Amino acid sequence: MFSFILGLQPTNRKNAASGAPTITGAGTISPASGPVGTVFTLTAPTATGVPAPTVTLTALTQNGVNVLGQVAAGQFTATAGGPLVATWTANNGVAPNATSTANAAISAAPAITAAGTISPASGPVGTVFTMIAATVSGVPAATVTLTALTQNGISVLGAVVGAQFTATATGPLVATWTASNGTAPDATSTANAAINPSITVTALGIDRGIYDSRAAFAANLAAVPLKGTGTVGEVVQARAVSLDDGGATTTAWADLLTISAGGNWAAAINVPRSSSWYRPEVRIKSTPAVTAQGSNRFGVGHVIAIWGQSEVSNMLIPFYSGTTPVAISDPEAVQIYTGADINPARTFVTTAQPFTAAVSAMAATLIASRPGEKFAVVFQAVPGTDPRQLVNDADPARLWANDKALHDLATADGRKVGIAAMSWFAAPGSLGANYGDALFP
Repeated sequence: MFSFILGLQPTNRKNAASGAPTITGAGTISPASGPVGTVFTLTAPTATGVPAPTVTLTALTQNGVNVLGQVAAGQFTATAGGPLVATWTANNGVAPNATSTANAAISAAPAITAAGTISPASGPVGTVFTMIAATVSGVPAATVTLTALTQNGISVLGAVVGAQFTATATGPLVATWTASNGTAPDATSTANAAINPSITVTALGIDRGIYDSRAAFAANLAAVPLKGTGTVGEVVQARAVSLDDGGATTTAWADLLTISAGGNWAAAINVPRSSSWYRPEVRIKSTPAVTAQGSNRFGVGHVIAIWGQSEVSNMLIPFYSGTTPVAISDPEAVQIYTGADINPARTFVTTAQPFTAAVSAMAATLIASRPGEKFAVVFQAVPGTDPRQLVNDADPARLWANDKALHDLATADGRKVGIAAMSWFAAPGSLGANYGDALFP
């Protein structure tokens, strides 16, 4: 008899053991660097695990900004500078997942974000100009350098000290900055300023001085001397700016002269008689915006000098004015110069300050005779003096130097006496009937 033993194998034996993903070869980005526009290839890492994991690109940032949606067929085209960071994740359902990260560098050529400037935008020779560099973007950060500076077409880059340049000649000032970070192309920024000719006019010595219009010679113009400094070779133009009539009597611009070596100039402008005060104004003909104006005013009218002794000087002494001063309708029409013997001075005759009743009467008569016109009356008079004393230095009773000091005050700044009168017929009485022959031989 035969016997059999049947052996049964268990049917629930467990399959081989599972395992979480493990990176076996890191992901890469190729090339490792490149400028904007480069096509980067993203090569996934290799990974093992049981079951076999799936490797997926789960993140891609360009300079910190998510650009994962811009990947096509494993490639990404750089659009901005900065780090490019890719992250892959390996997943097979067994925790934990495995990740792999790769980096590349995207360089960006410099770009101007704010143009360079020159400050101030214009100025005369001698102006200190400041070069303010452009601001730029770029990866890596760009270096901005002043690479050119020309003054009227001539390089003056070597004259820049601490970003400043002192203008030495007229013409355009042009600065160029170059931004570079090793990625082509470099960026440039240019700025311009204007170096203008210069002009000054020296202020007249007094405010509201009167120039004679030569009415005694049937004329109606005064030659007003001006002087100042300016750029050599430039033509100076001048005019008289009318201040009291809305500019109605402002004179036309007139060429005066070409500034010669040394930069000093002097010339005169013709100005008509007017009721208005004027200010002198000058400009450079080639650059009309470059102007200068004198601070003191002047007028054009009549300058009268009266020579004599007591019959003239008594007008200035209140004792001899027994009447009440009259009202002065124009407080700026008449000014007098006194002090032929000592302390020359100028005074405007007004209702509030008539000087004396006699002087106020004289001023009122002049105003009534020539309304709107201006007068300067110079009292070259010292009581009790002899005209012969003026020409006799040995006789100190009337010193010519004192009369000259008053005359110099009245005629400063190129002003001139237009009418001279003399009233000296009361002395010296010792000449008697021969007075006229002695005085006017």
